[in-house]
Amino acid sequence: MTRIRSAPKEDLSGLSKAELHKKAAAAHVPGRSHMNRDDLVKELTRT
Repeated sequence: MTRIRSAPKEDLSGLSKAELHKKAAAAHVPGRSHMNRDDLVKELTRT
């Protein structure tokens, strides 16, 4: 059996809120306009 390795998680802690918002928009995260920085990081690392 072959194992599929997931890509390493991206470190989002150094990104600004604007950069996180752009990533959230690209990922189609619902409600992103009302999220604070911590919420954006949580949603982007949820996968």
